[in-house]
Amino acid sequence: SVATLICFISVAAFADHVDELGHALRSDSSYKVRAQAAIVLGNIKDPRGVPLLLGALRDKEAAVRIVAASSLGKLGDPAALAGLRASMADVELPVRTAAGKATQPSSPSSSI
Repeated sequence: SVATLICFISVAAFADHVDELGHALRSDSSYKVRAQAAIVLGNIKDPRGVPLLLGALRDKEAAVRIVAASSLGKLGDPAALAGLRASMADVELPVRTAAGKATQPSSPSSSI
């Protein structure tokens, strides 16, 4: 819902909400809410988001997988490399592209 999305946008400044974001990322029925949770996890740059985002690389919706890959690139955690490399074989080209960009050290959205 729109109200839920607005709630997640306002959570961006509060890294102590990683658990709630993770719950939304794993289980919300709306792919838009799951994607927004992945965006916020990337923006707050909390390392606790890495395993959550790695799990989101297997989401049924390509949009969520794309955002998860991009957010992992922002986090720059070397622990994400294997998952990102696996996503470079995703059936969807935009997912493969986002995962590839996230693994490139010269990418502005990546520090891996």
